[in-house]
Amino acid sequence: MRIFRNAWLIVDENGIIVKITKSPPNDVEEKITFKHSLIMPGFVNTHTHVPMTILRGLKDDVDLKEWLEKYIFPAEAKLTADDVYWGSLHGIAEMLSSGITTFNDMYYFEERIADAVLKAGVRAMLSRGILDIAGDTEKAIKATREFLDYVKKLWHTKEYSKNHIFFAYGPHAPYTCSKELLMKVREMANDTKFRIHIHLAETKWELTTFKEKHGKTPVEYLDSIGFLGPDVMAAHVVWTTDNDLEILAKRKVKVLHNPTSNLKLASGVARIPEMLKKGITVGLATDGPASNNRLNMFREMLIAALIHKGTKLDPKLMPAKTIVRLATIEGAKVLGLEKYIGSLEPGKFADFVVINLKTPHAIPFHDIYSMLVYTLERDSVEATYVGGKCVWKKDVGPTSYDIWKVCEKVQKIRERILT
Repeated sequence: MRIFRNAWLIVDENGIIVKITKSPPNDVEEKITFKHSLIMPGFVNTHTHVPMTILRGLKDDVDLKEWLEKYIFPAEAKLTADDVYWGSLHGIAEMLSSGITTFNDMYYFEERIADAVLKAGVRAMLSRGILDIAGDTEKAIKATREFLDYVKKLWHTKEYSKNHIFFAYGPHAPYTCSKELLMKVREMANDTKFRIHIHLAETKWELTTFKEKHGKTPVEYLDSIGFLGPDVMAAHVVWTTDNDLEILAKRKVKVLHNPTSNLKLASGVARIPEMLKKGITVGLATDGPASNNRLNMFREMLIAALIHKGTKLDPKLMPAKTIVRLATIEGAKVLGLEKYIGSLEPGKFADFVVINLKTPHAIPFHDIYSMLVYTLERDSVEATYVGGKCVWKKDVGPTSYDIWKVCEKVQKIRERILT
């Protein structure tokens, strides 16, 4: 959390940071100078469903259960693998525009999301969302294994893919997955050492259902079957008891905080300040673009900072510096990638955002953390770099594909699935 003024970030040919220095470099192939700018670590979006840009605005102002069952699931049933690819490119462009360089995704046709990740040059931890409420446990396990095989194939055939695509298991939620499926995922994660990405304790309905069915909260239930551990990345975690927080801290579960989505769906406000006091690792997230409805980390930081102050009547909660950590290095820790991303340090990937400070709302300049959280927006982002390579540029968009061609494809998909 140190600030260097008038400094140089030296990056090697592999996109790795060599050093940060005040001395202008001489023995380099290329120099790029940004004046009146801030260079900071790329944001880490710890939970999303990126292709759902296709469904953005499909139905708003309803609760999660109605939103999913009446509107989202029927529309998703009409999506093809190619639809997911185009929706992913669309969503990735939006994330890059707000400085997100790594995201943690759960969806289906995840192979095509992996293809989009490599096309865009971003980084992502990808999970094939699985469930077995219809009793098809083996089918769910088979889908996960097939996706892992696909990722392994990319690692062997696509250059740099190991540095851009990371795998995690994706059981959807405790209420959509049987105990058998959850235990199988736990077994596979133990064997392979890949992480687990799951929705947990998102709504009051989920809490009530589990108490009636199991006599336990969702967190207590997962703990009772031996599912929880430091490799579990739990999204939302809104409806928790004091005992739940003790369990999460003891098991070192990682929490993915989705403040805007939770507010919009009226799911509630997660107890993030209490979690942080207990040493629970928390990362910031947008959730999917159909329930947010933006993939904008600046907006997420602002909402995360404000809701906890307002609901607890304490302006000292969730200070700006803490929020910036949640959006960067803490998010990297959630994904288990803190050795590679999340901060600008020698030996890490050169994933960074260039933010223009020569704008009226960035003047006068007092505190950079306050400015990032409470003042700036994504229109201040000049460029986004992944591995030292510019992957998004203001007034251009993604540097590896035509965003307007993608938008045209997405619009046609929307017209087809709603007819």
